[in-house]
Amino acid sequence: MDASLVQQLESIRDDAGLAVNVTAKKMLEVLKQGGYLYEQLLDPSQLIVHSENRSGMMVIAYNVHCRGHAALKVGWSMAKLTESYCMELSQNTLRRQAQLDSMRALVEASDGKLAGVAGTERFASLSSSHMSQFCRAVRSGCSSEHESLPTVLALETLTKKYTDEQFATAVRRGWAFCSLNASNHIAGRLTEMEIAMNLAAHYKRTGCMDTAVEACRAMCELGYLDAIAEWVKKYTGGEQFVLIWSVARRWWWFYYMDGCGW
Repeated sequence: MDASLVQQLESIRDDAGLAVNVTAKKMLEVLKQGGYLYEQLLDPSQLIVHSENRSGMMVIAYNVHCRGHAALKVGWSMAKLTESYCMELSQNTLRRQAQLDSMRALVEASDGKLAGVAGTERFASLSSSHMSQFCRAVRSGCSSEHESLPTVLALETLTKKYTDEQFATAVRRGWAFCSLNASNHIAGRLTEMEIAMNLAAHYKRTGCMDTAVEACRAMCELGYLDAIAEWVKKYTGGEQFVLIWSVARRWWWFYYMDGCGW
């Protein structure tokens, strides 16, 4: 990024006289003018949740379904999704794989309530994550435990109860997102929980903890990675790693359950 543009962004960021929303709006406008931010229609199938979204906790399945139901109950409104932001997945192969693996671990922890990762996704959502993942879940026929939703999500079933063309359009075609270029992505540090989940997910696919460790080593430089791997291997409930998924669910649950708005 051009140094003068960085200076301009820092000047806006450090202006104590600007309200938070005004600061964000001004910075986004600078990025847009500089060609680092662009708007396009994105299909839900193109989106995963950014691994650093909500301080690295991403989303939980129940809240995705809860917010999806809340939107259906009052009527789906595209106007509420006008400030949807995402980032292109990293152009670095290893970092991109780490982003996809974080989403795969999240999906695995959801027990079939979030749509699987195809590996062809191109963007990671920074906002509207619950709505985009709800649309993905509906398209994929995911299961649901929400008391007001069918046990198997399907557009045909939902639109019989909620006649909502905007929702049907969102599921089938998506909506406009403002996208940040991947070339400007700054990788964040993975948490120990994310690393443990990635180790477990890699092991379940390969059957080899050494392979899982090497895959995770490519994602992060952590001196005690082997110690985390040893803990995952010996103390998390065998090859199903039930303790990891149990802890992850409770962690996300208590962090997120502050309401089911948009």
